[in-house]
Amino acid sequence: MVIKRILSTAVIAVTLTLANAQLKKISGINYSMRKGADWLPHPNKCKSTEEITLDLDVLKTVTDNIRLYSVGDCDCGSVVIPIARRAGLKVAVGLWVDSNNATFIKEKETLETLMANGIITSSNVVSILVSSEALYRNEISLEMGIKYLNQIKELRDRHNLQAIPLSIADIGDIYIQYPQIIDHVDFCAINAFPYWEDKDIKEAASRFKSRIQGLIVPCTKGGNVKITISETGWPTDGRSEKVTIAVASHVNARRYFDEFTSLAEMEGWNYYYFEAFDSAWKLEQVGESHVEGYFGLFDGNRKLKEAYLDSILSPGQSSTPGTLRESASTTSSMPAQGTSPTTQPLPLHSRC
Repeated sequence: MVIKRILSTAVIAVTLTLANAQLKKISGINYSMRKGADWLPHPNKCKSTEEITLDLDVLKTVTDNIRLYSVGDCDCGSVVIPIARRAGLKVAVGLWVDSNNATFIKEKETLETLMANGIITSSNVVSILVSSEALYRNEISLEMGIKYLNQIKELRDRHNLQAIPLSIADIGDIYIQYPQIIDHVDFCAINAFPYWEDKDIKEAASRFKSRIQGLIVPCTKGGNVKITISETGWPTDGRSEKVTIAVASHVNARRYFDEFTSLAEMEGWNYYYFEAFDSAWKLEQVGESHVEGYFGLFDGNRKLKEAYLDSILSPGQSSTPGTLRESASTTSSMPAQGTSPTTQPLPLHSRC
C-alpha cells in the first residue's frame, strides 16, 4: 500500500509538471519495458507493471502512440498493451525476429493469443511490424522475411483484424535493395539514423530528407502504400568508436530533434522517435560510456532531458490519436538503381 501511494504521488508530480508546460506532442515514440540485460532473472530484466504504468503516464503527455519491439520478451504484449490502453495510448506492435526460427514461432504464438483474448484490437493497435532490422543484420533472407510477414497476415485476417496494417521495419537501403518488399507490406516502415551514418549534425536533417525522398515514389506507388519513420534519433551523451564525425551531445540532440520534427511536420511523415527513456542496462553489454544508453528523450528517472525542454515543452499542435495508421508524402525523386545498403554500425535494440 505504501509503495502504491509513493508511485501514485510520483506520477501526479511528473504529470502536473509536464501538463503545466503546454506540451507540443510528438507523433510517436519507441518504448521498452526492459531494465536489465538478457542474462538477468525476470524481476531484474523486466520492468514491473507499476514501473510501466509510471512510464506510460509520463509518455502520454508527449505522444499518443508508442512502438514495441516484441510481444514475447518480458511478456511485453500481455503486460504493456493493456496498460497503454488504460493510458489512452495507441500501440504499434513489434515482433522480434532473428536467425533462430524458434524466436519467430514464439512471437507468432504469443501474438495469436493476444488476438484471441481481445488484447489486440483494431481500436488500440495501429500496426504490426514483423521484425526490426533483421534483414539489415543479415539474420534472415528476404524470402524468409516475406514468409514471416505472410504468416502474420493470415493470422491477422483469421481474427478479422484486417484494419491493422502490416510492415517490416528496416533501414531505407533495404527497401531500395529489395523493392519487392513494397509489394507485400501495407506501408514502408523506415529506420534512419544520420548519427550512425556518421554525419555532422549540420547536415543530419538534410541527409535524412534525401534518404527518405528516394523512397517516397516507390513506397507510395498507386497511392496504397505509405511511409512511416519507425526509428530515428540522436544521443545526448556517450561515444562509439565506430562514429568519428557525429558527436553525441545535448546541443546536437536538440538540434536534430528540432530539425527532424519540423521536417516531418512539413513533409507529412508520421514517426516513432528513438527512444522514450535512457537505457542504462544496455551499458552493461557495450560499456558505460557508449551512446546506446543515451538516446532517450527522458532520463532513467523519467525526467525530460534539459536538451528538449524548449522543444517538447513548448506551445504547439497536439497530435491526433491514432493518426499513425495513415502516413504518406507526395513528392520525391527515384533512388539510384542498384544501390546497396550503406555500411554503418548496428544499433543495439532491446527486444521490447
